[in-house]
Amino acid sequence: MATRNGKWIAFTVLTVLTLTQIGVARQPIVVFVAGQPGTALEGSSLLVALPLVNMGKVEATRVEITAIRLRTALLVEPTNLPLRLENVASEGRAIVEASFSSAHLVRNEKYLLEVDGKCLVSGRETTYSVRRYIELPPSAPGSAQLKNFEAIRHQVKGAPFRHMNIAIPHEVNEPGPPTPIGMLRGKMMPTSKSTNIQRGLKTTPNSPKRRGRGIKQTEDGGPRASPSNINVLVPASLDTAPQDPANDMVFLQNTSIGAASSGIPVDPSVASSTGASIPEVILSSGNTYGAMSTDGGNTFTILDPTTIFPNTDASGNLIDGGLCCDQVIHYSASVDRFFWLMLFRAGSNGQNRLRLASASPATLVSSGGTSWSYWDLTSSTFGIGNNILDYPDLSVGKDSLYLSVDGNGGLIVARIPLTQLRDSLTIQGGYTDPSNGQSAYGVHLIQNPWDEIFWAGHPTTSSLRVFSMKEGSNTYSWKDVDIDSYPYKDFTSNSPDGTNWLASLFSGGPGGIRMFDAAGVDQVWFEWMGSRGGNFLQPHIQIVRLRTSDYKVLGQTQIWNPDFAFGYASFTLANSLVGVSLNFGGGTEYGSPAVGIFGDEVFYSVCDSTANASRFGDYATVRQAVPNGGLLSAQVYCVSKGPAFDARYVLFGRSADVNPPPIQLVKATPGNGETSKGKGGRVNFGQLSLSNYQIDPEKKERR
Repeated sequence: MATRNGKWIAFTVLTVLTLTQIGVARQPIVVFVAGQPGTALEGSSLLVALPLVNMGKVEATRVEITAIRLRTALLVEPTNLPLRLENVASEGRAIVEASFSSAHLVRNEKYLLEVDGKCLVSGRETTYSVRRYIELPPSAPGSAQLKNFEAIRHQVKGAPFRHMNIAIPHEVNEPGPPTPIGMLRGKMMPTSKSTNIQRGLKTTPNSPKRRGRGIKQTEDGGPRASPSNINVLVPASLDTAPQDPANDMVFLQNTSIGAASSGIPVDPSVASSTGASIPEVILSSGNTYGAMSTDGGNTFTILDPTTIFPNTDASGNLIDGGLCCDQVIHYSASVDRFFWLMLFRAGSNGQNRLRLASASPATLVSSGGTSWSYWDLTSSTFGIGNNILDYPDLSVGKDSLYLSVDGNGGLIVARIPLTQLRDSLTIQGGYTDPSNGQSAYGVHLIQNPWDEIFWAGHPTTSSLRVFSMKEGSNTYSWKDVDIDSYPYKDFTSNSPDGTNWLASLFSGGPGGIRMFDAAGVDQVWFEWMGSRGGNFLQPHIQIVRLRTSDYKVLGQTQIWNPDFAFGYASFTLANSLVGVSLNFGGGTEYGSPAVGIFGDEVFYSVCDSTANASRFGDYATVRQAVPNGGLLSAQVYCVSKGPAFDARYVLFGRSADVNPPPIQLVKATPGNGETSKGKGGRVNFGQLSLSNYQIDPEKKERR
């Protein structure tokens, strides 16, 4: 999460034009700079997408490009100049698309890109010029060695530190390099039916008391009931429950967490777990807070990370710039540990850190959520000097915790042994070079990776660069995959008050899952945001399914609707189900959350926003609920005027999974050492299902 006020905007500018109005004493009103460009090799051409950023105080109109030059390379497109761009608002940007012959360009050389143009500023025409050095991007296919890192363990207990306010300033993430427009493949049109939002759910006749919207809860609102006593909600359009209860959507919780966040957006994250002899534990976070439930999500206690973890050093000085935001929660059943990841602001030297904390559910219950082991991973840990780390993510594999973070213009992916975290040891892991991950800036890791983590970037709008790292290997690799083109220009989605809930769009980049389909095919799914354009009337979610053995495209589909936009999706597995948390808005809708099962062609509204904040996003997380592997946990939020935020915990799934078969204990790993089979013949990688997570009624412990 980067900001213009007091944080880390990092444009490299060689020449900047400052425009001033006549009669105003040298007050800059338009300042154009060159942002970080996106580059890609396509055939014999170098594609360049250069952000033209207005750092001034007023809008620049009738913006044109009159010349584009790249030293030693012939311009191929655009063929006709001047090129008209859209108007560029204050703090806005326009993208200059160009392609050059790559015949005489070589790797690891810097080439000067020059862009000249003109625009109107307060009705006066003037000229501008920007310069930026660029390099050829990494070629594909490729591979590289992991680099090694080490971090010592610290411990805290009892929340011994004084509270410190976490005030996030006006927040504008530094956009990553834009994706160059690639060659057109396909028709840029939907390949699936439109997806709807279901509202107005009602309880079935045996549960007359309705609590919340579209939610299934205990009848008295008190402690969580046994599955047989939990109310079922069905669509209001139905007088009776559907004939096939196995396909009903069931909500067990829709709890307001009660945490207010001073950060915009709230950035929700959540995971759930249980021990054999303690109530179900749920840990959640927002930008500036944590929260814990020990009663299955009926109630939450707010956790203050500034009192639990040190925010200052022994001399009372802020560590880096102090605790900031971008918190992520995950849980590993194989080692029975929660993971709490936190981001710090940049310090005076430009560096910052990630703080990774670990604790068992039993320890959190006994300590009131205050006893943790933690490790600090700094800019220096990952060898990026005085450059910041930003926008982290987590994924749990078979034997490893995977961590990703933007740094030095690309994505860094780190691998940490789960046993070292479980045993509170000095952690020794490996990480990738961000220079190889430029196209993957701002993306998420896939979930349920099992023994191989995948992530992807976008070299162009008609290709994916798929990265992978196998457990036990000291190398990682990448390969480009051709996909159908998707629109990438206009992410406008105006709500009833005329504001764009996607105005400060960040991280529409790939996330996804790994799974086996019913035929036993090992697949990796990637999902990301596409814009309006082509035959899509609204921003939407694109999904590509690849066969992991050779990255063959098995299908490409979308989550879309002609009347409103979808954004910020998160996928995970619950046995054979693909659980989804996402957001929708535009038209008659303010940006609001919904959850559901992929393939149902409908998602269920959790709560209604009545206003837009200055932005929505950046995170949405959905996790498999433990120990019932057929259910799903999500944390979402709605916005009201102020803005004010209502963060909510949601537990949902199919009716058939509400009252599962009797539970018996087996070791929480797949029986064949390779995969973990869930219902329907599909495989749930890296997490637990009813078939492989059971409780021994005699020993009441994992074994």
